[in-house]
Amino acid sequence: MAGRVWYDARSVGELSFVEAAVIADRVLAEVKGRHSIASEVARALRAAMIDALHACFVTGPLDAGPSSGEFRKACVRATLAAAVPVVGTRLADEIGRLLEADMSQIHRADPS
Repeated sequence: MAGRVWYDARSVGELSFVEAAVIADRVLAEVKGRHSIASEVARALRAAMIDALHACFVTGPLDAGPSSGEFRKACVRATLAAAVPVVGTRLADEIGRLLEADMSQIHRADPS
């Protein structure tokens, strides 16, 4: 088992927070490309999305690969609930669709 790295619960939580931020940033880049959003609203939205995704990640089952359907739907619902007070229902619904699409994909680092 040489070369394997085991993470404790704290490290997994920290990695989950980083992953939540990465996903939120990908989705927000799409949203900002389509809509004009004030910087303070974008910051609040990013924080709300990260908090919701992180909570979902640390309370859901751990699997590799694309997110399972039920887990993904739960994370999208939680993120929608967090986004509505910040940006309203219409934009939150769009964020939910973008998040659903993002979490359905396998993202790999560019090997170059």
